[in-house]
Amino acid sequence: MLHPRFPIAFLGALAACTPDARALPARAPEAAASASDVGAAIPGAPAGESALADLAVDGAGRVHALLVAGGSSSSPSLVVLSGGDGGWAPARTLASGMGRVGLARLAAGRDGGVDAFWYAAAPLTGPRAPLTELDHARLEGGGWTAPRALYTETANGGIADPALAPAPGADGVMRVVHAAAGRGLGVASREGSAWRAGPFADRDGHSAAWVRTATGGADELAYVGTVLSPGEHGNSDVFVRALGADGWSATVRVHADPKGYSHFPVLLRDGRGVRHLFWLEDTGGDVIPEALFHSRSEDGRRWTKAEDVTPPALAGGILWMATGAVDGGGGLHLLLRASRADRTGNAVHHLRPGGDGRTAAPRVLVPSERMGTGDALLARDPVHGRVAAAWRAADGGYRWAWLPPAR
Repeated sequence: MLHPRFPIAFLGALAACTPDARALPARAPEAAASASDVGAAIPGAPAGESALADLAVDGAGRVHALLVAGGSSSSPSLVVLSGGDGGWAPARTLASGMGRVGLARLAAGRDGGVDAFWYAAAPLTGPRAPLTELDHARLEGGGWTAPRALYTETANGGIADPALAPAPGADGVMRVVHAAAGRGLGVASREGSAWRAGPFADRDGHSAAWVRTATGGADELAYVGTVLSPGEHGNSDVFVRALGADGWSATVRVHADPKGYSHFPVLLRDGRGVRHLFWLEDTGGDVIPEALFHSRSEDGRRWTKAEDVTPPALAGGILWMATGAVDGGGGLHLLLRASRADRTGNAVHHLRPGGDGRTAAPRVLVPSERMGTGDALLARDPVHGRVAAAWRAADGGYRWAWLPPAR
């Protein structure tokens, strides 16, 4: 998890830390690339400041990229770019005039629609205003619905740790897990055009912070938190729990290391139904993650001991972000944004892990000289089983590509 001094701004926290002067070992040089052969352009992005927030592919195979425009201004907006191989539609503004936008996520429903969720502050409150609402809009019938609030936080200070994870459940119902001040994690389920609030998850004793959540299949949740149990100090722990008809299951603690910090869990289920949990791990005790860890389970309750599965070509550097997806053949895909310990060589690597979570030879998806600010994201095509990737390029534009299938 993030150190308590850095509860939300992960990148800012890492930038404030000084890593050891370690260098990446030698590896095969990245292939020379021009702007035209690293993915295809996504046209229509708004001028000025913007960032890629999330990615989804709908039931028709159309790719949707969600951008936050003007994020540091006093009036940011949410913009969706939609298209694919056949071209891209003009940008659509989902919401504007908010005082601040927090996390924003997309989720493709099993009915072919796409749902967008985001945290927002009240209008005219400025970029430091507390986040007080979880808002929602839906793509259906060719257009996006008007935003509506699904949850309003009344506690002073708003939602300080905005975890947000939407996904369709095993029953096809769209659910979104969200943060709630003082009450742990809440969940809302869509029933027709209405949303129903579900049970709150306890905070696992006295959890201090949530970093990010990730859904994986049958209403399961992976997250990072801090547990203070009798005889324990503040530990960085990785948890999994399930949401069923009777509420939240008992929490399973997959990994705990009081000397390190865990970040960005990715929960995937392969073609055999085996669960794979990946996360970034700080092995040096300085908050900054240097390793990719993995654990697997066949039932969601008994997990293998966590292993370091960092590809040798990336060992000794900094891993800034991990994201994952499963293709139509049940193959696993991960993207890692990695750099050397001195923060040079910021490239995106495509991993196709095997059953043991290891990748023999990661592929450079975006070379460092072509990668812009922010992270590369993945989304699965629910009909054709393809996996799409999108990122911000060094020239400030956005690009995308279909990834080759896992073997």
